[in-house]
Amino acid sequence: MSEVPLLDAKTSLKKIVSTVVNISSINSDIIPKLRAQPEHILSSIETFENAKGGLISTIESNNEKINGLKKIAGYIIANMVDRNKR
Repeated sequence: MSEVPLLDAKTSLKKIVSTVVNISSINSDIIPKLRAQPEHILSSIETFENAKGGLISTIESNNEKINGLKKIAGYIIANMVDRNKR
């Protein structure tokens, strides 16, 4: 699973948020909602990162289980082939 596009997107979002923060500090008296939006976006990114990390852990765990089952199946098949040869 390639992480490069996600990292590029995350970096771009952080740059955009930084720009919005800079703009909002200038306009925060005029547009109060503009101040809250970047923080909401960063919070959403963090939530996404946490969820992604959990899903990646689950996938890795499932892959380990699958590989273990493949080994067991391989042993069983090899055993059956040996018995059929006798």
